[in-house]
Amino acid sequence: MPLITQKADIFAVGVLAYELLTGNTAFSFACKSSLRLYSAILRKPPQFKEEAFRTCTEDCIDFIKLCLIKD
Repeated sequence: MPLITQKADIFAVGVLAYELLTGNTAFSFACKSSLRLYSAILRKPPQFKEEAFRTCTEDCIDFIKLCLIKD
Protein backbone atom coordinates (compact mmCIF):
# COMPACT_ATOMS: atom_id res chain seq x y z
CA MET A 1 0.00 0.00 0.00
CA PRO A 2 1.52 3.35 -1.04
CA LEU A 3 2.27 5.86 1.66
CA ILE A 4 0.66 9.26 1.13
CA THR A 5 2.99 12.07 2.16
CA GLN A 6 3.18 15.85 1.89
CA LYS A 7 4.32 15.35 -1.69
CA ALA A 8 0.72 14.53 -2.60
CA ASP A 9 -0.39 17.86 -1.12
CA ILE A 10 2.28 19.74 -3.08
CA PHE A 11 1.24 17.98 -6.29
CA ALA A 12 -2.40 18.92 -5.54
CA VAL A 13 -1.41 22.58 -5.11
CA GLY A 14 0.27 22.46 -8.52
CA VAL A 15 -2.78 20.87 -10.14
CA LEU A 16 -5.09 23.43 -8.54
CA ALA A 17 -2.89 26.40 -9.50
CA TYR A 18 -2.66 25.13 -13.08
CA GLU A 19 -6.43 24.79 -13.31
CA LEU A 20 -7.16 28.17 -11.70
CA LEU A 21 -4.82 29.96 -14.10
CA THR A 22 -5.80 28.18 -17.30
CA GLY A 23 -9.31 26.83 -16.80
CA ASN A 24 -8.08 23.38 -17.86
CA THR A 25 -6.47 20.48 -16.10
CA ALA A 26 -2.77 19.81 -16.51
CA PHE A 27 -3.64 16.44 -18.01
CA SER A 28 -6.64 17.39 -20.14
CA PHE A 29 -4.92 15.86 -23.18
CA ALA A 30 -5.64 12.44 -21.65
CA CYS A 31 -9.26 12.93 -20.60
CA LYS A 32 -10.75 10.59 -23.21
CA SER A 33 -11.12 7.88 -20.56
CA SER A 34 -10.46 7.46 -16.86
CA LEU A 35 -7.74 4.90 -17.55
CA ARG A 36 -5.88 7.26 -19.91
CA LEU A 37 -6.21 10.10 -17.41
CA TYR A 38 -4.84 8.05 -14.50
CA SER A 39 -2.02 6.75 -16.68
CA ALA A 40 -1.09 10.30 -17.78
CA ILE A 41 -1.10 11.57 -14.20
CA LEU A 42 1.28 8.79 -13.22
CA ARG A 43 3.56 8.73 -16.27
CA LYS A 44 3.30 11.83 -18.49
CA PRO A 45 4.45 15.39 -17.93
CA PRO A 46 1.75 18.07 -17.81
CA GLN A 47 1.31 20.28 -20.84
CA PHE A 48 2.26 23.94 -20.63
CA LYS A 49 0.81 25.58 -23.73
CA GLU A 50 1.96 29.15 -24.22
CA GLU A 51 -1.46 30.62 -24.93
CA ALA A 52 -2.84 29.33 -21.63
CA PHE A 53 0.02 30.90 -19.65
CA ARG A 54 0.49 34.16 -21.53
CA THR A 55 -0.53 36.25 -18.50
CA CYS A 56 1.70 34.33 -16.05
CA THR A 57 5.22 35.17 -15.02
CA GLU A 58 8.04 32.68 -15.48
CA ASP A 59 8.24 32.38 -11.68
CA CYS A 60 4.59 31.35 -11.56
CA ILE A 61 5.09 28.72 -14.25
CA ASP A 62 8.26 27.45 -12.56
CA PHE A 63 6.38 27.14 -9.25
CA ILE A 64 3.67 25.02 -10.88
CA LYS A 65 6.25 22.87 -12.66
CA LEU A 66 8.09 22.26 -9.39
CA CYS A 67 4.83 21.28 -7.68
CA LEU A 68 4.03 18.81 -10.47
CA ILE A 69 7.32 16.91 -10.29
CA LYS A 70 6.52 13.23 -9.82
CA ASP A 71 9.39 12.13 -7.64
